[in-house]
Amino acid sequence: MRRFLSVLAVLMAAATGAHAQAQSWPNHPVRVIVPFPASGATDLVARVVTQRVGQELGQQFIVDNKPGAGGTIGAAEAAKAVADGYTLLLTTSSTHAISPHLLPRLAYDARKDFTPVAHVADAPSVLLVTNSLPVKSVAELIAYAKAKPGQLNYATSGNGTIVHLNTAAFAAQAGVEMTHVPYKGTALAIPDLVTGQVHVLFDSLPTGMP
Repeated sequence: MRRFLSVLAVLMAAATGAHAQAQSWPNHPVRVIVPFPASGATDLVARVVTQRVGQELGQQFIVDNKPGAGGTIGAAEAAKAVADGYTLLLTTSSTHAISPHLLPRLAYDARKDFTPVAHVADAPSVLLVTNSLPVKSVAELIAYAKAKPGQLNYATSGNGTIVHLNTAAFAAQAGVEMTHVPYKGTALAIPDLVTGQVHVLFDSLPTGMP
């Protein structure tokens, strides 16, 4: 399964105004909203990208983490920002390709409220399992879960996120029952995975590997 980390870098009211005004952008710091917690994959991508872009353009690009509700809280805040070209949203497919179909009352319109700028990055997902489970392979995990229906749980970055859909699809295809434990981001779930409070997590490669 391939997880899009930063499918959209969304610029509010991009490139508006006269040509001279566009040439002067940015003449003050730019806010980059990341709708997931610090230290997660989207956050890591944002910090690498903003550092490089800031160096190239000679201006600060400030990452502002606004996690919660599968990324939709941060996306909604970006949608309400002043349309002056100084608020960016660096997000994933969760907020703009999945949530609009699963959540009928979003506080933003994924198509009308944003202007897509760039596909920044993507990365494969990796399946992580706590060491407290006596399994060493995917086949052993499936067999163990089938032997204990409903007793295992899995962490995600929130309801309706790509991590949630990945894990639900895996469970359905494997024919196993696991309990969903949503977090504000996978970065917050990893400590609980290490201690065995949650058992399974699909994470992206940048943060899921040692």
